[in-house]
Amino acid sequence: MARAKTKRMTALSWAALALIVLIGWPVLVVPAQWLATGGGSFGHLVRTVLPGYALNSALLALCVGLGTVLIGTATGWLVALCRFPGRRTLEWALVLPLALPAYVTAYALTDFLQVSGPVQTWLRDLTGLTARQMWFPNIRSLPGAVVVLTLALYPYVYLAARLAFRAQGERIVEAGRTLGATPGQAFRRLALPLARPAIAAGAALAMMEALADFGAVSYFGVATFTTGIYRTWFSMGDAVGAARLASLLLLAVALLVYGEQRARSRARYFGRSSAVAPATRLTLAGWHAALALLVCALPVLLGFAVPVAILGAVALDAGAVPDARYWAMTGNTLTVAAAAAVLAMGVALTVAYAVRLDGHRRVRAGMRIAGMGYAVPGSIIAVGVLIPLTALDGALDDVAGRWFGLDLGLVFTGTAAALVAAYVVRFLALALNTVNAGLEKVSPAMDAAAHSLGAGRGRLIARVHAPLLRGSVLTGVMLVFVETVKELPATLILRPFNFDTLAVEAHNLAADERLGEAALPALTIALLGLLPVWALTRTMTAGDRTAAPVPVQPRRVLMPSMRRVSLPAGLVVATLAGVLLVLAAGPRVHAQASAPAREVNVYSARHYPTDEQLYKGFEAATGIRVNRLEGSSDALIARIAREGDNSPADILMTVDAGRLWRAEQAGLFAPTEVPALDERIPAHLRHPDGLWYGFSTRARMIFLRKGAGLEGRVTRYEDLAEPFLEDRVCIRSSGNIYNLSLLASMVAHQGTEAAEAWAQGVADNFARRPQGGDTDQIRAVAAGACDVAVANSYYFARLMASDDAQDQAVVEAVLPVFPNQDGRGTHVNVSGAGVIKTAPHPQAAVAFLTYLASDGAQAIFARGNNEYPAARGAEQAPVLDRLGAFKADQLNVSALGRHQADAQRIFDRVGWP
Repeated sequence: MARAKTKRMTALSWAALALIVLIGWPVLVVPAQWLATGGGSFGHLVRTVLPGYALNSALLALCVGLGTVLIGTATGWLVALCRFPGRRTLEWALVLPLALPAYVTAYALTDFLQVSGPVQTWLRDLTGLTARQMWFPNIRSLPGAVVVLTLALYPYVYLAARLAFRAQGERIVEAGRTLGATPGQAFRRLALPLARPAIAAGAALAMMEALADFGAVSYFGVATFTTGIYRTWFSMGDAVGAARLASLLLLAVALLVYGEQRARSRARYFGRSSAVAPATRLTLAGWHAALALLVCALPVLLGFAVPVAILGAVALDAGAVPDARYWAMTGNTLTVAAAAAVLAMGVALTVAYAVRLDGHRRVRAGMRIAGMGYAVPGSIIAVGVLIPLTALDGALDDVAGRWFGLDLGLVFTGTAAALVAAYVVRFLALALNTVNAGLEKVSPAMDAAAHSLGAGRGRLIARVHAPLLRGSVLTGVMLVFVETVKELPATLILRPFNFDTLAVEAHNLAADERLGEAALPALTIALLGLLPVWALTRTMTAGDRTAAPVPVQPRRVLMPSMRRVSLPAGLVVATLAGVLLVLAAGPRVHAQASAPAREVNVYSARHYPTDEQLYKGFEAATGIRVNRLEGSSDALIARIAREGDNSPADILMTVDAGRLWRAEQAGLFAPTEVPALDERIPAHLRHPDGLWYGFSTRARMIFLRKGAGLEGRVTRYEDLAEPFLEDRVCIRSSGNIYNLSLLASMVAHQGTEAAEAWAQGVADNFARRPQGGDTDQIRAVAAGACDVAVANSYYFARLMASDDAQDQAVVEAVLPVFPNQDGRGTHVNVSGAGVIKTAPHPQAAVAFLTYLASDGAQAIFARGNNEYPAARGAEQAPVLDRLGAFKADQLNVSALGRHQADAQRIFDRVGWP
C-alpha cells in the first residue's frame, strides 16, 4: 500500500509555525522543569496534598463545565430561536457576567452571604437563632467556587451556542415538525448535535479557566492545583516543584483539548449558514414564557446585577471618587487590552487558516500546544515570558557594549510589549477556539465551489469566509479584550514602572480587605467589559437582518486576487508590528547610563494608599524622583532574579520578614552600612549584616468573644491547641503568610516536633474550615460563629478607627489579647526594605532607606495603616494607644524566613487547609 503523501509546508504554514514557537515557548518552559535540578518539595507534596489537589481540581473543572453547558446551551437556544418577553434585552445581558472578574464576584457575594453579612444577620434577627444554631450554606467552599465560576464563565458557552443556533435558523424546528417531533425533541435530536462543536469549544474554555483560576479558589480556601502551585513556589520557595505541579495541570488540559478536538473531528456538522433572520420564531406564552424569562434572567442577576449592586453600595459607602491616578489606570488598561485582543486574533487567524488550508501535522500539533496557555497560571506564563526576554536583553546589551560601547540595559523586559506578549500567550486559546468554531460552520463544499470558479485563497477568505466568520472573530476579540482587562498575576510581574491597571488596583485593595475602596476599579472593569459586549451584540443582532454572503464571481474578476490580498496582508503585518514597537517604546527604565541620576526605582509589595505620601515626602525632601513598581513579594523577587545584572531595581520593599529572607537567599541584597539606621532600628527588626531593615511592625493578636468565658484562660498562642477550645477557633488558611510566620516563630522557639503538635491541636479545634481574611475572623467572633480568632493588630485598629456603626459593634463584641506576655512576648512581623546589589542608583537607594526611618516617614507608617513604627522614639498612631503597651517577641525576624518552608510542610502534614 502506498504511503500517504506528506503535505508540504507553505509560506502560510511556516508563518503559523513561527508564531506557534513564539507563543508556545512560555508554555513549554513548564514541563522542561522536570529536567531541572531541585524540586525537593515534590515528594512531600505527593505524600500529603497532591491527591487532594487533583480531586478538587477535577471536581471543579467537571462541575463548572457541566454548569456552563447547561446554562449556556439553554439560554443560547431560548434567545436564538424563541420569542418571549424580555428576549431582546437578555440577548446581550447574558454576556455581562463575563465583564466581572471571578475573584471580584467572590468578594462581593461573600460580603453579602458570609456569617457577618447582611443576609445571615437578618435571618438571625428574624429567627432568634445564634450563628452556630442556624444552618446556612457556606459560600467559602468547593460548591461555592463552582457556583461563582459557573456564573462568571457560562457566557463562553452561551456565545458559541447562540451563534450556532442562529446559524441553523428556524428551519431546524420546522424540519423536526415535519418529522412529527415536538420543539423539545427537535432541539435534542437535531439542533443540539449540530451545535455540539461550538458548545464543546465554549465548555473547554470554561473548564480551562476554572483549572487556572487562583483568585476565587484561594479566597474560598479550596485546595487546587493553582493554589498548590503558588504555595509551593512562594511558601516553600521551590520554583521547580511548583513548575512540576503546573506541568501536571498542563497535562490534564492537554488531554482535555485533545479529547475536545478529537470529538469535533469525529462529528463534523456543516449547515447552510443562514444569515437571514427566520421568518418566525417559536412563540412562548403563559408559564412557558415565564420559565424562559426566569432561566435567562437568573444567571444575569446572580452573575452580574447582584455583585454590581453590592459593589455600588459599598463604593457609595466608602465615598470613592475618581482621581488622576484612576484615569491613568483606566487608560493603561484600555491600551494593553486592545493591543492584546488585536494581536491574539491576528495570530489565531493565521494559525487556524494554516491548519484549514494546508493541514500540515506540525501546525496541527503546534496549535494544540499554543492554545494550552489558557490553563497555565498567569505567574508561570509571566516567568516563561521573562526567561527569553531577559536572555535577549542580555545578548543585545552584550553586543552593544562590545561593538559600540553602549549600555542598553533592559530593552524589552519591563515594557508594555512584554506584558502584551504574556496576554497573547495566556489568552490565545480564546481567539483560537472561537475562530475554529466559526470555521466548523463553513462547509468544505463552499471552498470547493469557490475554487471551481477560480477563486484563490485570498478571494475565498475575503468574499466567502469573512462574512461568515465576522461574528466569531468579533466574539474572540471581545473575549480576549475582557479577559485582559481582568488579568492579574502576569500583570503584577511584568508591568512597567509607574504602570498600574484597574485589576491590579482592585486586587490590592480587596486583598487588604478594603472592599469599599476596591469597588470603584472593580466597577470600572465591569464598565469596560460592557463596551465590547454592546458592540458585539449590536453586530450579532444586525447580522440576523443582513443578507447572505456575497457569491463568488467568475475567474475573470478573481484573477488579480493575490494582488488584492497582499496589500491588506501587508497592512495587517505593519499594523501589528507598529503596535509592538509603540508598546516597546512605552514606559520603561534602563538600568544604567540611560537612567537619570536623580531617581530611585522601588519594587514594592506594599499597596497602601498612604505609601504615595512616603514617595512624595522623599521626593520633596531630597529632590530624587521615585519610580515605583508594585506587586506581590514573590513575583517581584522572581522578576529581579530573572532581570539579573540589568535589573533597574534599586530597592525591594516587602511586607513580611519571610519574603525578605527569600530575597536574601536569592542573593538580591547588598549589605548596607548606615550608622543612622543601626541606631534607629532595633537589632531584632533588621538583618545582622545590614542586608535589610524593618520599618514598621504588626502584632499577631488573639481575639475572644465577650461572654464566652475565655477571659484569662486564653493568654498564649499555645492555648489555642488546648482541648477546651474544640470547635471554637477561627483562623486563616495555612497558605497565608501571617500564619506561616507565626508557625515559623514557634519552630524557632520550640522546635519542629512541638510546633507540629501545636498545629495539629489548633486544626482539631477549628470551628469552621479556614477561610477569609483577618477582618473576617474578627467579625466571625463578633457574630458568634466562633469564640476565638487570630488576626493582625492593624486590622482591628482599622475597625476601631472606623465611623461605621457595624464596625463599632464588632469592636464592642470582642476582647483583644496580646499573647505570651508572661513569656517570650507577642509575635511581630515587619514591613522592610533592602538595597539591591545591582542597583543603578545605590546612593539614592541608601537615602531612601534612611528617609524611611525618619520621624516623618514613621508617622506615615503609623497613621496611614495603623502599623507600629519600628524606629526607636517614633510615635505610634493614637488608635493603637487604645490597645495599650505590650511586650514583643525579641526573636530576630530573619528566623521567620529560615523556618517558613518547614512551617508549610507542617501545615500540610496536619491537614491545615
